Amino acid sequence: LTLLSSIAEFGFGEAIIQKPDLVDKDINLPFFVSMALSLILWAVTVWQAGAIEKLMGVEGLAPVVVTVAILAPFTTACMFQEALYKRHTLFKRLAFRTLSGTLLGGLAACGVAYAGFGVWALVVQMYVTTFVNLAWLWLQPVWKPTWYNSFSSFVSFARFVVPVFGTRMLSFVCARTA
Repeated sequence: LTLLSSIAEFGFGEAIIQKPDLVDKDINLPFFVSMALSLILWAVTVWQAGAIEKLMGVEGLAPVVVTVAILAPFTTACMFQEALYKRHTLFKRLAFRTLSGTLLGGLAACGVAYAGFGVWALVVQMYVTTFVNLAWLWLQPVWKPTWYNSFSSFVSFARFVVPVFGTRMLSFVCARTA
């Protein structure tokens, strides 16, 4: 499930942080492409949840996978805003966001675990953390999407993100197979 977000964001966050002459319209097309990809990955994950359960050999995993996969588009939306917060060196806000999300998610998970819901405590933790992050970042956005796009800027981003994405995928595979 971690892989979903990495694939959907595709490395555009790093490109946003590093592009020297970034303007708001440069971000729109990467954002919409990432959101579309995130929705496609969510749908494929939901469709293949049974196969994932069989592959992992964990009975009862499919409903958990389906429930958590729904978070992929929300996580992708957070990643873009987070990259812009970093670009604008708003690290204190990001730190408070992380602290708040982690604290509230952890408390919610403890309550659900104490109530005896097992693995669903982790699902609740992910939901609470994701939605606290989403609210924190999008209620005070650094950037808001518009329909004005720059295809040439997207091509420039693509040249940057392809190696970043490749490195991420290689790192993911190596970490899981070692």
